[in-house]
Amino acid sequence: MTMVATRLIHRTTRSVALTEEGRLFYDHAVRILCEVEDAEAALAHRHQAPKGRLRLDAPIALGRSHILPSLYRFLAKWPELEADVTLSDDYRDLAADGVDLAIRVGGPTDSGLIRRVLAPHHFITCAAPAYLEARGQPAAIDDLQHHDKVVFTVCGGV
Repeated sequence: MTMVATRLIHRTTRSVALTEEGRLFYDHAVRILCEVEDAEAALAHRHQAPKGRLRLDAPIALGRSHILPSLYRFLAKWPELEADVTLSDDYRDLAADGVDLAIRVGGPTDSGLIRRVLAPHHFITCAAPAYLEARGQPAAIDDLQHHDKVVFTVCGGV
């Protein structure tokens, strides 16, 4: 804290009054405090209700079945917010494309982005009963190399 090297008040046994320098300092202090209050009010107002455009990118199946129904309810709650939604199974450069939020199932990671796991997912090995009846049931994981398979690969999975 800096000391003020001038007399700000004139005090006698009967009164206290601001000096000319004291009045000048007081006026500046009041303006500064008003600016601080205005800055706080501006920030508080900005955080009351979201508004503007939200650019969202999500996989097609997940977007159609889960994201869009929730998004409609979210937008109804915040009428000053608009959503620009892209449903695609392609991974894109989110920063270059101006995407605010992307929801992915696995996929590559970008260290420049903030990533949160919303829900874990697990892969399972399964077969139709008719296939197992025709080809036999594998007894060990290594037996799968001799079976027909459809493999789902997630790059950099979660």
